[in-house]
Amino acid sequence: MMQISADTWSKGKATAALVIVVGIYGYIGYLVPKFEEIFSAFGTELPLSTQIVIETHLYWSLFVALGVVGFVQILRRNDRRGWYFLIASLISAFILQAVTVWAMYAPVLAYADAT
Repeated sequence: MMQISADTWSKGKATAALVIVVGIYGYIGYLVPKFEEIFSAFGTELPLSTQIVIETHLYWSLFVALGVVGFVQILRRNDRRGWYFLIASLISAFILQAVTVWAMYAPVLAYADAT
């Protein structure tokens, strides 16, 4: 059986984490504008949480940049700080995905209850 070195295993985990981060933020970047189009047809004021997500979602790419910096540090030097950056980016991706889903669906559910 072929042995995988610890360095290769570490780089593989880092690659998987970065793919997850980019995928989540790509999904958010696709989802928010679609919901923005839907909400414009409502003609009502959106909840504050939804307004905040719509206005700030483009700045969340800074978390992707943080993950990329960590990924590069891991590939070049297998630096522990790189893991901190990548893990922070991964955790923020999961948190912001949950916030986005909640903020985007809250007005839809409120609208459904009102009708």
